[in-house]
Amino acid sequence: MSEGLYEYDLSEFSGKAPQKSVASKRGPPKKGGVLREQRIAIKDPIDEESLTWAKRVAAPQWEPTEAELSRYVLSGRLEFLPPPSNKVVKIFLSSTFTDMYVERNYLFTEVYPRLQRFCQNEYSLEFQVVDMRWGVRDEARQDHSGPKTCMDELRSCQELSLGPNFVCLLGQRYGNRPLQSEISFDDWEILVSALESLGGEGLDLLKNCFRYNTTDIMAHDLTVGVTHDPKVGITFDPTVGITLDPTIGITHDPTVGVTHDATIGIILDPTVGITLDPTVGVTHDLTVGVTHDPTIGITLDRTVGVTHDPTIGITLDPTVGITLDPTIGITHDPTVGVTHDATVSVTHDPTVGITLDPTVSITHDPTVGITHDPTVGITRDPTVGVTRDSAVGMTHDLTPLNERDPAVSEEDFTKKYSPQLHECLRKAAQKAIDDKLMDEERAKKYFWSVTEEEVHRGILSLSEEKARNHALCFVRNLVNINYKHAKAYRFVELEEVDGQNVEDSKTTGMIKNLVEATKKHLGPANCFTFADVEWNDKGGTNEESLKEYLKELGEKFEEQVKRLITQAAEKKNSLKQNSQANLLTEIAEHDHQAIAKNKTFQGRDDIMNAIRKYIHSESSFPFTMYGDSGFGKTSLLAVASIRVYDWLGDTGEDDLVVVRRFLGTTPDSTNIGSLIHSITTQLSTYCKFVPPQTEDPMQKLLFTLISIPTNYRVVIFLDSLDQLSAYGKAHTLAWLPLRLPSNVKLIVSTLPKDHNILDLIRLRPYSQKQYVEVKILETDLAMKLMKDWLVACKRQLTPDQFNIVSGRFNEDANTSPLYIKLIFDVVIKMRSYMEDTKLKELLFEINSPVKCIRYIYNELKKKNGDLLVHRLFAYLHLSNLGLTENELVDLISLDDEVLNDVFQYHVPPLRRLPAVLWARIRNSVQDYMVTREANGGKVIAWYHRQFVEVGDTMFKEELPFQEYKREDESTPSATELCDILRASMVDYFLGKWAGKKKPFTYTDKLMKKLKLDSPESEEDRYVPAMPNILENKKPNLRKLGQLPTLLIKLDRIEDFFQEVFGNIEGLTGLFSMYSWSEIYEIADGITFDNQKAIGKDKDEVIDSGNLKNPFQIVIRSFLLTSSLASAYPKMLGPVVLGRILSFAPGSELLKNFVNGIYEKGPNLNSFVCPHPQLEGVGTYLIFEMPNDHIGSCVAMIEVVPNDHHFILTVSRKAVLINMEDGNIQMRYTPPDLLKDDSFHLLAAKDPMDDPKEIVATTRIVPKIYIFSLSQFDVGEIIDCRQIAGYEEMVIQALQVDNVHDVTAIFVHGNAHDGLLVFDIASQTLLYKFQNEKEILLMTWLHGCLHVVQPKKHTIVEVTQKKDSGKDKQKVPVEDKFTLLHVQFQTVAESRLALPGDSIVTAKSPIEDGKMAFATEDGHLYFGSAEMHGSWSRILLDSPAKNISFGQVPPGSSSALITACTKKYCYIIVAVEKENEEVNEESDTFGIHLIVSAKMEISLTTLRIVSESFAAGYHLGQLYVFKLNMEKFGHLIEIGQVRKFDAHSRPITGIIVNKDVPAMVLTAAEDGSVRVFHTGMPVHPLLLEANTFDRMIHPIDSISSASKHTASLSTDSDTVSIWDTSSGKITSSLKHTLQADECLKDVVCFDDYVVTVTSQGTLSFRSIQDDLIEEIVIGGFHKLSGGCKPNEVLVKCETSWHKFDAATGNMTAECVYDDRVILKHHYVNGQLSLLQRLNEEEELLIEIIDKEGNTEVNLSKETDLSVDKLQDFFCCQHFLVLLYPREYIFFNWYTKDVVKTEKLNKPTLISSASNTIALRNNQNVQIYRIDKGVDSFKQPLKLQQKSDQVFLTPDGDHLVVMEQKKMMFMYRVENLSEPIGQYSLYGEAEKVAFTHDSTYIVLGIADRRLFFLLLCDVQKEGHYERVKVRENAWVLHVF
Repeated sequence: MSEGLYEYDLSEFSGKAPQKSVASKRGPPKKGGVLREQRIAIKDPIDEESLTWAKRVAAPQWEPTEAELSRYVLSGRLEFLPPPSNKVVKIFLSSTFTDMYVERNYLFTEVYPRLQRFCQNEYSLEFQVVDMRWGVRDEARQDHSGPKTCMDELRSCQELSLGPNFVCLLGQRYGNRPLQSEISFDDWEILVSALESLGGEGLDLLKNCFRYNTTDIMAHDLTVGVTHDPKVGITFDPTVGITLDPTIGITHDPTVGVTHDATIGIILDPTVGITLDPTVGVTHDLTVGVTHDPTIGITLDRTVGVTHDPTIGITLDPTVGITLDPTIGITHDPTVGVTHDATVSVTHDPTVGITLDPTVSITHDPTVGITHDPTVGITRDPTVGVTRDSAVGMTHDLTPLNERDPAVSEEDFTKKYSPQLHECLRKAAQKAIDDKLMDEERAKKYFWSVTEEEVHRGILSLSEEKARNHALCFVRNLVNINYKHAKAYRFVELEEVDGQNVEDSKTTGMIKNLVEATKKHLGPANCFTFADVEWNDKGGTNEESLKEYLKELGEKFEEQVKRLITQAAEKKNSLKQNSQANLLTEIAEHDHQAIAKNKTFQGRDDIMNAIRKYIHSESSFPFTMYGDSGFGKTSLLAVASIRVYDWLGDTGEDDLVVVRRFLGTTPDSTNIGSLIHSITTQLSTYCKFVPPQTEDPMQKLLFTLISIPTNYRVVIFLDSLDQLSAYGKAHTLAWLPLRLPSNVKLIVSTLPKDHNILDLIRLRPYSQKQYVEVKILETDLAMKLMKDWLVACKRQLTPDQFNIVSGRFNEDANTSPLYIKLIFDVVIKMRSYMEDTKLKELLFEINSPVKCIRYIYNELKKKNGDLLVHRLFAYLHLSNLGLTENELVDLISLDDEVLNDVFQYHVPPLRRLPAVLWARIRNSVQDYMVTREANGGKVIAWYHRQFVEVGDTMFKEELPFQEYKREDESTPSATELCDILRASMVDYFLGKWAGKKKPFTYTDKLMKKLKLDSPESEEDRYVPAMPNILENKKPNLRKLGQLPTLLIKLDRIEDFFQEVFGNIEGLTGLFSMYSWSEIYEIADGITFDNQKAIGKDKDEVIDSGNLKNPFQIVIRSFLLTSSLASAYPKMLGPVVLGRILSFAPGSELLKNFVNGIYEKGPNLNSFVCPHPQLEGVGTYLIFEMPNDHIGSCVAMIEVVPNDHHFILTVSRKAVLINMEDGNIQMRYTPPDLLKDDSFHLLAAKDPMDDPKEIVATTRIVPKIYIFSLSQFDVGEIIDCRQIAGYEEMVIQALQVDNVHDVTAIFVHGNAHDGLLVFDIASQTLLYKFQNEKEILLMTWLHGCLHVVQPKKHTIVEVTQKKDSGKDKQKVPVEDKFTLLHVQFQTVAESRLALPGDSIVTAKSPIEDGKMAFATEDGHLYFGSAEMHGSWSRILLDSPAKNISFGQVPPGSSSALITACTKKYCYIIVAVEKENEEVNEESDTFGIHLIVSAKMEISLTTLRIVSESFAAGYHLGQLYVFKLNMEKFGHLIEIGQVRKFDAHSRPITGIIVNKDVPAMVLTAAEDGSVRVFHTGMPVHPLLLEANTFDRMIHPIDSISSASKHTASLSTDSDTVSIWDTSSGKITSSLKHTLQADECLKDVVCFDDYVVTVTSQGTLSFRSIQDDLIEEIVIGGFHKLSGGCKPNEVLVKCETSWHKFDAATGNMTAECVYDDRVILKHHYVNGQLSLLQRLNEEEELLIEIIDKEGNTEVNLSKETDLSVDKLQDFFCCQHFLVLLYPREYIFFNWYTKDVVKTEKLNKPTLISSASNTIALRNNQNVQIYRIDKGVDSFKQPLKLQQKSDQVFLTPDGDHLVVMEQKKMMFMYRVENLSEPIGQYSLYGEAEKVAFTHDSTYIVLGIADRRLFFLLLCDVQKEGHYERVKVRENAWVLHVF
């Protein structure tokens, strides 16, 4: 039972009929589940809310099954809450100090590091050992708090640790027996009496050293909590809640609710509902509702209804068990035998004779004459004449004599008086035992040692089962001890007998008893004895003499600790062996926090009512609580989340789900992505719906809430939005839904100012009812809260002290819960003897939260040392997001100034900070700290903002009292000291002192004590190594989360580059933690050569052929790679290599960077880029967007809302990309999207001027999607099919613009589809334009809608709708459609000179009211809405396929039009004619169209991007043109600047950025999106570095050897030869072909190439194109490399041939006349051919190897079937036969079927070795054939059926290609995790491997070959592949 809480027997709630209990509505499980009793501790007095909650929690009477438990936890209910999760293994090491130092040191240095790695790698747990035996400061000794700290830390280990939490090392020494820090009042009286009876010796000393204190609530034994009054024989044991009073014979055990009254013989057991009263023989059983009273002969069965006995006028209602006698107004409840008399409001319980009169709240027990008045807390017992006032507790506190008597020194007290006190107390306790005033158990605390108390708490006080699951004991028996040795007393308890040292028999017996008790309790499996360990006269024990023993101890220690960890971890995971395990743990963590907050909650009814009203309301908006830090928002949210069950009621249908998240307190509640994932998974799992298929948190939560079935009620509580990490744009609140479904309520809390969160919420259209401000508490409530906390801690203040505190609150007018808690933590330490004036002065000094915090800090400094406290918190405040406990202790252990201060009087066995010191400090402030996940660790951080602010001032801006001195004795400033500490942190996180001895200097005091000649020394601090990559292959996020900021703050740029930016391991870690924008911000403070390293002013990176700013090369490379690296951090290495290799020779910095990637990159990614083959710095490409589309990216729009920059790209999904950092802001795929449908059109109002929405339409289904740019989700969807007559509409055009004060959406379809106008805010239809002909163009301009149709231009005017009056418009009614506050009316129609049957071939986007379209007859039409329907046309050479408008020079009113036909590109100028009548027969209609430029070039589109540049594209190539418009109106000079490959697949869209001249965005069919700056000056050398070789025609075949690769196209007569080491084409082999002949296949060797044509001509050539031989062999041919050097195998239809490629000579052949060769394999010198006999149609396999030819006739094998044989493979004596539904392994040598398995449509992936893969749909299984068939256990699950699978020729690795772009590489023996991953810049059409499996060669769709080196660091010889030789990879550009 928790301290300060009273336990109530709640069986009265659960014992009623099951159908009426809260939990039983959900029902005890029909199957499974175990009945159980549950009790709950709640606060006293019970308020109605708490009682209701207690009823609900206590109600269940069964233990749920695992499935039921999961459902309970997922629903947010608290009945069956699993314990908090354990994420740390924290072991308390107990031992005596002096005799076990060798063992402890050995464990620390040898065993703990291995256990730390084990925990981290196997279970991702922290490993900590708490060793409290040394390092206690003098201040701690003075207040004698050391033992209490030890016990607190032991309890912490038991609460937090997973698995083992206690290990003891026991020897022959009993250990230190400390003084009690306080003695209970009852003990004091007994001990004083005992001393008086012994003559009073020592009594004066005892009284002088202990002071009377009344601030404890009850006199009790602090050790075991037992109170015993020998005068009346009453014993109370709060640990089990049992009270025994022998004077009245009553025993009460509240843990089970049983009361026994021996005086009257009544037993009441509410757990089973039975009351037995033997005095009258009445038995009542609540469980079945039966009462039997033999005195009147009545038996009542309540299960059959109401019984009335008219003889006595009593009515009994069995549903409530109440008896009512109306004649006297008495109510009697037989369930507890209580009678209540309503006439006098008196309740009488006859079973114990107790009467309660509520009018005076007095209880009187006449049986013993005891009266209790709770109003004053006084109990009077006349039988013994004792009166006890519970409001005044009594203890005697130890006050060292030196604190009261200045004449007594501290040393005198420690050495002289302290032993006398020990002896005095032991004598008194023994006398009390002898006189039977105190039993031995109670007196033990005056005799036992700290070690025994630890063992008692850690082992003996636990059940055997619990102890054996969590504790271990190691016993050492030291033999042949030399008692005469000066150090013998350190190993054994001695006493002097006859001048000789002998073992102290009494203490020796105590240790033996302790050892025996421990062995018995733990059993042999957990207790281990090391006998006969030999004494050594060189100090008793030493590491050298005990090597074997220490090794055995260490191995056994490690083995057993691992066993307990594994056992606990497996048990922990047994709850759910699936993805729910972590989710349930996460939910339980937050539920536990809610319960903890509920325990001490008081008041706040106004805010509770506001939340309750919101939950009951129909509001569809979230509810927001806000208030300053420490004002109690978290408690309010927690309690509301519990009370919501009572507010909403429980229908019993499992329909209520409560989601609680206290943000920032757990790993999954800190990051927005993991938070949303956690919530959506909880809801979808419990409510049984499929969650939305998106990982984008910006829309995932909304889509989840929309998807919740309406029969569920959901309430979500999110506390402290400000505690979310900024990562993922969490503070923009884009993820927070604007509106909620009707069955969902969402309550959030936040600070009012942090991150502008509250301001962002207030921007939403919410009423004031959606907000509530949390303010300070009223003084009365504050004092009630203070009193509750004091009671909970068994403390109190004197009445005067209480009044002083209350007065302070009234004066300060500051009663926030945080301030109350701070004051409470100060006054709880007060004693009753503290002078009131001092208390007043103290409270005046700390009259604000800031002053309180400073006071707490300063008290910590006084108690624990100024320097230690200052440094601990300084390191914490200088860190990035906090430090783990281990890191804090490590940092102090490296700080010799602190250690010298700590070790003032002795030298510890290890020079490290003692754990006890940190534990004392942490325990003092643990209520204000939180342990949260940050950068891969559980870090300590302040929960309240005030602590952060005060700490930043105290520890960053102020020096400690003990000033830091430099070597020259000067004192640095606070800023300089911070840099000194940062440098220490850098050394730690760089691992500078891992495994090394760190030098230090002894103080003068220690030099004298140790008699040292030199102060200089060095010691190992045992800090961990800090690699960038851990042993589990994961980045060291702790290191990488701290180093960058620290190094940049210190301006250590070289170290920053070497360890972070120039280190591939560090970079990988950074990109796994941060977005590119955050990484950019980290690097933004860097300078290089006295210049800022990054920024727009450093765009020039080379000067006169030399690298000017190499750091800029790196930055730009990261920019190009950032989106890919953010998604796949391990891909960073090979991608950056591909971009940066060209520049490495120009800079030592870059050269080291490249070498570092080659050296360490393969540890992260087995794909290595061998040469520069990706566009890098120096091209027009400046940014590459995330490739998130599958298939073609069909449209883009660029928007700039609220000073942010986004583009929305659409295909089958919509992807919103943040242009500032390349991160994806939103993904959306319509859930009901048809298979062939996709997004089509995009529009926004003023896209570059703070638009609010983007509107999109789909291509087939006429739906309009409105994307909110404030919420980053789909706000609304308009379905045009809901409008009559538009069910089959296909949307052709889209526009968004303002119609007066309404933002309107304009859409139109094909002919007869009409035009629709919608209000974007309400989604209401505003206007319908009926049409019979196709709408060519529409636009909105100057209050008019222009609709262009063949031969017709209609202008519709829109005016404000009048509130009243008749409509005077003359247009027909059907032409007018009015809604809301605007009305449409047709005001003009004009003819358009366009033939009625014209076919439009191209339309321009509408810009500024200008419209243009082209027709099939070659005309281009231009019109302007401003010119009232005037149109002009011009005839082009052929129909235009694309039209667009270009930017017009400032001051010009004309228009620029670009048009692309099949052969030409035009730039056309439109100029308005002056004073010319419009002639309908004219081609001009008042506008001149002039061709200003014309180029003979075929482009898909041409766009003018600035006054100086134009850009166009065709297929995947982007063209850049230079323009000269100086003589505008005449010919525009245009010339091509450059053509380059922008994408590997055809470009589908282009955007011209109007704000950034010359910037172009392009999208392509492969989904890629890229940004180019066509106006950027590019140095010729940089262009040369980014020039890549490619073939002229698409690649159809590739063959690769170790040195060269050959590629051919069937459309070409040339074979290209590529140098594998450089990626360049070195030669071209031209062939002479016949008219109908083409190249068909190629095989490449290192020096030779063999090709075959479609006519069967074999050509043997050297790499240099020397023709060696040509041979003609008719028929179809298939070439493959042989198994010998330069051997090529040619397979024809009826023959096969082997040739030597070097000579062209045939080495072997076989020509068949009776069969056809279907398939073949040539593996390890064994040729196998699947053949069909011509006549018999039989299938046989011929196997040719060195042993000869063997034929296996499949048709004649009885165990085999030849029907539908699909494929085969042969290796050694084994055949693999594949059929449509199964596969068979057949030993053709023994004729046995080795293995068969049913598979649906298996396919075979073979290699050039004995390894094969069988694929079944999306599963891949690997087999290896070696004297048998072995399959690897774990198959690979592919993502898509379309994924391609390849085996490397050596059979060691599997490569998977997803969507022709993403590659993953696996070891065949472990398919669980890829060792390599790479995303190609374009689609791979062909894949090949070099013969030795060194390279994978990919034929890209843009006709290039792309090479990747394969390097598996675990395979012998692989690492040598990447040993860098500079001339092998460098292009000497500079």
